[in-house]
Amino acid sequence: MRPPCTTGLFVFHDTGPPRGSRDYTTLVIVHGHSWHSGVFASLLPHARHTNTRIILINRRDYPGTDPYTASELALLPLSVHNLTRDPEELEGIKISISFFMKHRGHELLRFLAGVVRDGDIPLGDVGRNAGGIVLVGWSLGMLWCTALLAHAASFQHDDVNLSRYLRRVVLHDAPAFLFGYPRPERDFNPFLEPSTDIDAEEPHDWVSGYYTHGSTVETLALRTPARDRLPTIERMTTAQRTSCLYFPPGEEGGSDELLMIGGYRAGVFEDLWQAALALAPIGNGNGNGNGNRNRNDLRDVEVRVMWCDRSVWETTHAAWCVAAELEDAREKGRLVRVVRLARVRGANHFVHWDDPEVAMHAFLAETSEVDAIV
Repeated sequence: MRPPCTTGLFVFHDTGPPRGSRDYTTLVIVHGHSWHSGVFASLLPHARHTNTRIILINRRDYPGTDPYTASELALLPLSVHNLTRDPEELEGIKISISFFMKHRGHELLRFLAGVVRDGDIPLGDVGRNAGGIVLVGWSLGMLWCTALLAHAASFQHDDVNLSRYLRRVVLHDAPAFLFGYPRPERDFNPFLEPSTDIDAEEPHDWVSGYYTHGSTVETLALRTPARDRLPTIERMTTAQRTSCLYFPPGEEGGSDELLMIGGYRAGVFEDLWQAALALAPIGNGNGNGNGNRNRNDLRDVEVRVMWCDRSVWETTHAAWCVAAELEDAREKGRLVRVVRLARVRGANHFVHWDDPEVAMHAFLAETSEVDAIV
């Protein structure tokens, strides 16, 4: 049974509830740049034995979805080539893209509310690690999750209380630039520096490789993957690539390219992550303690930053930076969400394709069963 989709998103696949189960978990996954939800096909056979319903959704501008409207696209830069460096112009771009992402967060919230309303979803039971919804945003799909968390309190859905269902948000192997963290002195990311001189698949060779990183920023492997296991894309057949790789949104002038590079250069992503991470204090400051006790900011949702330690350097660097930021927050007494780091050893950016059982465990396991940075 597919939930009705009135948000412009497309339900690429829905395994439906496991037969006879009353406490299954609904796993909703948002894909990344260029690779649509076909890339999660290897996960589907593992739904039943993990007591999971898997819903794969395609983002706007990808196959099956409603394309962005002219007014929505007007919020993105016209081009990222020769993007202005003028602070005032960049601030205008930042405001527009931030508004674009607020709409994406509300879009995803509407989708989840529809799943709950029409899909007979069991309530989330954190103590038993069962029921409810686990939302996963892979790579660029992280932005949809941080937008959801950042803007949940401003979203009106009076007939559905998502805080009773959404119990975990997994940021699946997201790169450091999507958190807005400072770049190392030497860095490399072909998606952020597009060139017409390279084949469209070359960046995907880079992003799907297996890397051997050291324990410091200086010893991260930036460009060249190890050869003990070939990049995932090199082991795919032509038919397999065709089933999940869709270039137009990431090509020159495409919505993903404009969002990703424009948002990165304008500083949108740092603000989005900080807004998602921060929690408003309970109470309104007037002494009665009731000001925002009932705000639907999903304040009890666990955020799991899942990183694959043989993925591209960006995701390892992101995990280190998140760990440092959480430590700083503890020291300074900042009120932030519950964030846990989950290290997936030996896996690359495509762990859901290469090692689906490992990926499912990382998404669904109890916190005590997750290998975290200490």
